[in-house]
Amino acid sequence: MPRNWKLSLNILLTSFLCLVAVNISCAHTPIPSGSILSDKVVHALAFAATLVPTAVLAPRYLLFTAGFVVCLIAGIEFFVRDHKCPSEYLSWAAELMGVTFAFCTITIVQGICHAIDDESDDELPST
Repeated sequence: MPRNWKLSLNILLTSFLCLVAVNISCAHTPIPSGSILSDKVVHALAFAATLVPTAVLAPRYLLFTAGFVVCLIAGIEFFVRDHKCPSEYLSWAAELMGVTFAFCTITIVQGICHAIDDESDDELPST
């Protein structure tokens, strides 16, 4: 297995999740009417999930991946709207909010984990 298997796996999983998110975003009726979750929440969660593989496998590329996903969202909502994919301002806003929320949450969790690791490194080993 190559040395950078984590990066390769990250690219594969992120690409797969982006395709799933695009499919969900472009579906005409992803959620049955009367459901607890609106389609906007589903759009936000679908695009937020695209950052999870990077957070686990290659955290240093999180900002790059978030930027890629935001560009993907813009592409869907602005360029593909005339080709089978409905475009709504609220869907676009929900998807951006999902990515932003996921990015901020992952960054905060990583910061807390690094702070805990730094604190444990400062402790003297007991004898």
